[in-house]
Amino acid sequence: MIQPVRSYDEAIKYHVLRGHSFVNLRLNLNQTFRFGTYYSHYFYSIFSQGLNIQNNTFGTFSDETGNTGLVQLYGQHKVKLTQKFDLVSGLHSSLFVLNKNMNIEPRLGLTYQVNPRQSLNLGLGLHSRLEPVSIYLSRVYTNSTDYSQPNRGLNLSKSLHQVVGYELAITPRIRCKSEVYFQYLFQVPVDTNTIIPTSMLNATTGLFQNTWVNDGNGRNYGVELTLERNLFKGLYFMFTSSLFQSQFKLPQTNWLNTRFNANYMFNALGGYEYTFGKKTKKIFGINSRIIWRGGNRYTPINLALSQASGIEVYDAQIPYQSQLPDYLRIDLSALMRFNYSQWSLVFSTEIQNVTNRSNINRYYFDPYSQEIRTAYMFGIMPVFNCKIEF
Repeated sequence: MIQPVRSYDEAIKYHVLRGHSFVNLRLNLNQTFRFGTYYSHYFYSIFSQGLNIQNNTFGTFSDETGNTGLVQLYGQHKVKLTQKFDLVSGLHSSLFVLNKNMNIEPRLGLTYQVNPRQSLNLGLGLHSRLEPVSIYLSRVYTNSTDYSQPNRGLNLSKSLHQVVGYELAITPRIRCKSEVYFQYLFQVPVDTNTIIPTSMLNATTGLFQNTWVNDGNGRNYGVELTLERNLFKGLYFMFTSSLFQSQFKLPQTNWLNTRFNANYMFNALGGYEYTFGKKTKKIFGINSRIIWRGGNRYTPINLALSQASGIEVYDAQIPYQSQLPDYLRIDLSALMRFNYSQWSLVFSTEIQNVTNRSNINRYYFDPYSQEIRTAYMFGIMPVFNCKIEF
């Protein structure tokens, strides 16, 4: 007789309040300044218990309730150098209240208007990223009761962005945009003591029994192409395509694929809106979206070692070299909007993955069947909404 065994308990709640304020100053016809601030206040309740991989006992990964904030200040100067050149320069700063880490980030943008239909742009900038709050508060146990929080002082990951773009107005309603970009990431949290290279760039959750240090690197580069038709006479569409590389590095490794290095991605969306009623106050719309991309990367499971040990064992010699099959999803939606003088009522329905395609999420070792099995993403899913807008 099989007896159920408690292996994992988790209850995580996040609530965020965000505010943004700014002031614009016009020095003259060619120069403007903007100063502003973003503030995000995080309320969190994080509870997680399960098997502690360090001492093979049932322990608490995290049990924290509280709040913290992220303060961001910025200044921006826009100047028209000539009739064709616009220059935007700025400085952005962020302060994470939980550990008092502060970052200063310069940014620069240049636009050249070739003619009324064509333009070139260049962007350079330093950006930072806040990890899930649970990362900073996660516990690392030395025994069944004593623990430390070594990740509390982690700095924010940083990324140097470089973008060169070209835009062409094919018609007054249809535009084509292309971009070539390169991102160099540094100060990325990594765990250098694991058998399989562990970087926050591969994370899918925010709870780990790891001690992280800001010693990792990453790089993303590729090209993107977009064709867009603005809504006109009820019709709109957008096609986007991207070819890219996404890699990470630890101090002791060469460049490796990230989990999300799918290499290519294509999206198509479009729809039609029909207005009717008195003063065209009612709108009926139908929309469709197609997502097609390469599969995520994964580290293969060593079946023989997994069967011998009874737990999942990965082939650490080839991390993230294998790739899942392509991901494909088609969504359909329809909406009905009733516009009134002071408010609107919207009914909508969406059928996600309308073809009920079985996209693969991951492979895993089942200790009961002693086999490698497949976990799938959700199948066909209807979503219904009713919204009141004021």
